[in-house]
Amino acid sequence: MSTMFSRLDYIDAARNACDQFLALTASLPDPDVPLTVNPALSVCECVSQVSRTPSWLLALATDARSWSGDPEDMPTNGVGGIDTIRARHVGACVDQLRTDLDILLDTVKNMSAQVACAVLSDGSKVRSDAALGILIGELLIRGHDIARTLRLPWSIPPDSVPLVARGRHQVLPRWLDTEACSGHTATYEIRLRGTDERYLYEFTDGKLAVNPGEPRPVDAHMRIDPVTALLMSYNRYSPTRAVLTGRAVAWGPRPWLLRSMPAKFRTQATP
Repeated sequence: MSTMFSRLDYIDAARNACDQFLALTASLPDPDVPLTVNPALSVCECVSQVSRTPSWLLALATDARSWSGDPEDMPTNGVGGIDTIRARHVGACVDQLRTDLDILLDTVKNMSAQVACAVLSDGSKVRSDAALGILIGELLIRGHDIARTLRLPWSIPPDSVPLVARGRHQVLPRWLDTEACSGHTATYEIRLRGTDERYLYEFTDGKLAVNPGEPRPVDAHMRIDPVTALLMSYNRYSPTRAVLTGRAVAWGPRPWLLRSMPAKFRTQATP
């Protein structure tokens, strides 16, 4: 993993992902329809969740709030924090997203050379610029979910995928499904086609280390198309389907382990 990304790379990708999401949600044909991927959530409620994410990240970056790193505490997870009345006013949500994103990106852009870090409850830190990768991922995946539900066009820029991956890597060990990972020990290598990105995920008795300094031998390798890799990491595309459609190649001593890798993380599963 040798490519270096600057603060401006994250800012530009976040801006582009937001513009794409805003264009999609500016005139939704049926905002009350349930999401295909999660019928408990309507399209307008999904937009409401996404609209609250920039202000949430800004609060983390400026120490106005804390976060355990648990994905369940993110605005885009769960339905408990949704104001259902406000969510029906998609235009207001879109305006909030646009305004709050401008403030967030301007704040990150004007940080000193030593970028501020959000401190998690266990004392670990998340860089504010790389945390934009989490936001980019939410915009691209939730946009994908909405477009799939309403049968509208949607594209994911392959160049944004490494930024999402690196943003998520800062908190990924806290996103494990402890029941699915219980007792699991294996090392996975994921390579993104057309890039020099290479990620190692080392599970040891249910605990995860991302890109460890002295990894064990790899049990399962995968070379995969970047967009498919992003969808797979959010459980929107299965590893088996990726291989069967030629979007990925798997090999190694135990390549079959890749089939269940996405399920080891707490993300909404594709029906």
